[in-house]
Amino acid sequence: MDRPIFPVSDEEKKAAPEKDSEALQGIASRKYDSLFQGAPDKPSDLYRAAQIPSPVASIRLVSSTPFQPEAFVQPGYPPIAKLARIEGTVYFTVDVNPDGSSTNFTVESGHPMLRGVTEKVVNGWTFPENAAGQRIHAALKFATNCPAKKQ
Repeated sequence: MDRPIFPVSDEEKKAAPEKDSEALQGIASRKYDSLFQGAPDKPSDLYRAAQIPSPVASIRLVSSTPFQPEAFVQPGYPPIAKLARIEGTVYFTVDVNPDGSSTNFTVESGHPMLRGVTEKVVNGWTFPENAAGQRIHAALKFATNCPAKKQ
């Protein structure tokens, strides 16, 4: 086999033929399912599941009072938290320096696996000049957008 059966990189996806190969057509048509009678998943089910695009995780600022950041750095979803389907809202406070930068980040509540990335990005936020000396109460909501796993 000179390449994976499923394209894994963008280049492979571009180079992938429009039509499924004979082997993939066989898998999709349940031709090989009987070879895996004791398996928890049949090859045809796995093939169909692989054709569905993965949901895109979302992170959004749900509140920031009394001021909104002028320069908002969007956090990335921590990969291990995404795999574990950890979701939730991180509530935190931050003080605003005279130059508008944030300092004294403090978590009020939120999952420990989401706190580090939150602190990292909030340290890059800037607020308007009139927010200097203020304490900002804010919340970031993390959602994997994955459907519940069927039992």
